[in-house]
Amino acid sequence: MGNVYNLNYQSTFIRYKLIADTGDSWQAGVVQDTIPVMATVLYTYRAIVQDTTHVNVKAIGFQFQSPAPPYLQFALGIDHLAYGLGLIKSE
Repeated sequence: MGNVYNLNYQSTFIRYKLIADTGDSWQAGVVQDTIPVMATVLYTYRAIVQDTTHVNVKAIGFQFQSPAPPYLQFALGIDHLAYGLGLIKSE
């Protein structure tokens, strides 16, 4: 309970952990069959949507680390997930 899984691609991995808090991380998939894609709650904030509704939003970043030195981090994007609404922005 409290998890949203990837739909068609890599559907066994959790896309969003709804009860996660800032700093929490989990594996959200893989690239090149073996490299873990990690999701992390980067920060939370309040936003106004639909002109009048105030909601809590989680910014969830997705990244992976190169498998060989120098072990660089690669950002894949940030999803902004609004409580009670769902995805409101993706960067």
